[in-house]
Amino acid sequence: TKSPPSLHVFDRAMHGRRTHWVLAYASDASMSVDDDQPCVDDDDGANDDANDEQPADRDESDPQPEPHTPGTIRRARSEAPSFVPLVVTRTTSSERLCPSSLLRGLLPSALIRAYRFWYVAPTTASPATVTIKGEPRDLGDSTCLTIVVDSKTAEATVSREDDDSRLINLALVPGDTELGVVVAALRCLDALAHILAWKDPTSDVPIDRVSLPRVKLSFRGMRTTEGRFVLVSDDHDGYVLDVQAPLSDNVRSLLAPLQAAVALTPLTSNAMRQHDIILVSSSIAKPVVVRSQSGDTYHESFDVALERNDAVWIDACGESRTYAYPVHLSEEWVTAPNLAASLSLLMYRSIARGPYVIQACEAALAV
Repeated sequence: TKSPPSLHVFDRAMHGRRTHWVLAYASDASMSVDDDQPCVDDDDGANDDANDEQPADRDESDPQPEPHTPGTIRRARSEAPSFVPLVVTRTTSSERLCPSSLLRGLLPSALIRAYRFWYVAPTTASPATVTIKGEPRDLGDSTCLTIVVDSKTAEATVSREDDDSRLINLALVPGDTELGVVVAALRCLDALAHILAWKDPTSDVPIDRVSLPRVKLSFRGMRTTEGRFVLVSDDHDGYVLDVQAPLSDNVRSLLAPLQAAVALTPLTSNAMRQHDIILVSSSIAKPVVVRSQSGDTYHESFDVALERNDAVWIDACGESRTYAYPVHLSEEWVTAPNLAASLSLLMYRSIARGPYVIQACEAALAV
């Protein structure tokens, strides 16, 4: 991608006498549609990547693996798989199971976790078209997906069968456009792997629906009377994500330390409203200290990156995936809803103070 710049490297994988391309490296995990978490292909928790989690014995003379850089994806290349790539075919049709691990970097991880995918046999009318059907893993969900791939151009369309809305590839949206600015705000809440944007072909707005299932947020796209494109929150009634809304210097100073937060403003003015602005912060973003490196030595230079795909950290968040901080009408302070939100606010404000506070926090963890 160009804005922001990121590099994605794909590795060739063989399955069922077919060639697939699987994401092997991403310089910016937040711009990748893969979250680098194990793929689950059945209800008993089996892992598609179990073979990758058991590396072969390493000789002392072999080069040591490079340390993981926070905010990147680096998957070890499998030289000689020890498993037989079985092909699973339905007996009632000619549909063939598509392993989730072969879709890494091609489909958002949110869809891979929610759906099981099947290849549909090509028809004589369109032999160059590959069709993949997505069926929900949750039996209570009846919404199916259809993926149509043109084998000549490699272009794919992901659509819902209930309303024919189509998935938007947010990674390819230019950053200097109206939609690109909205995507940058959504990336503060979660990585692109867990942001699903859908558009109705007949709609006049860039996005009709946005869901962030991992942080349990959803929005609806609309145009205001002034013509601005905003996202109406389904979780905070009467509030919208309006990237063009004018914010005072006080509100910007309150929002600045919260690196994983966005500001929600009221859709309409209401004199009875207790709060005009709500700062919504993602709790699954884990701050990670990054040291600058020169050669084999580390300098005393610190920076902070947000690691959004740490499974242990996300599990520890429990059901509290976001914190909502109402801004007082004076715009001088925010109110934390609970102790966890207060600690998160304290953490981000401490990080904003500089490297000395970061060093003190690391020393506290050592104690």
